[in-house]
Amino acid sequence: MFEWLGDALAAVLSGGATGLLGAAFTTWGELTKLKEANRHAEAMAVHDLALAKAEAEGKLAIARSEGEAAIGVAEANALAASYGHDRATYYTGELGPVGRGFMVFVDFLRGIIRPAETLYFTGLCTWLTVVAVRLLEQLDASASVEIVKQLVPQVVLVVLYLTTTIILWWFGARQKILKP
Repeated sequence: MFEWLGDALAAVLSGGATGLLGAAFTTWGELTKLKEANRHAEAMAVHDLALAKAEAEGKLAIARSEGEAAIGVAEANALAASYGHDRATYYTGELGPVGRGFMVFVDFLRGIIRPAETLYFTGLCTWLTVVAVRLLEQLDASASVEIVKQLVPQVVLVVLYLTTTIILWWFGARQKILKP
């Protein structure tokens, strides 16, 4: 029995490690996107400044104010674009009633998938544990008892692993600490 508890603990820990690894990869991807966005914004600011200088050779004071305004607008647009990614939807309002309804449904599915997945696997894990315990209590001494005693703990370990992975990956990836 203690061996099985060790296996269960190993399944939970390895699922947690996989979830945290997934969250780390997600955060790395977010960092990469943020670096690229910053590089682009910097290149656009340099380009805007060069354009402002070329247009205002004889009017240095006007060129400075236009350059500052262009940089402020570029930063505001970059910030607005980053917020837009968080609120991206497929519903645009340009489709007919059926198309709009379908796109609203797609947006709903995008928003509900993580919580539904978490609830499903958590419920499945609980249900399989209850069923496994009941099955082991109801079995009489026969050759199939040994097979079930080996199979049921393996199923429970796999579900524990998947549940831990999904929950830790979800909560690890939801922490958006990198804001442009």
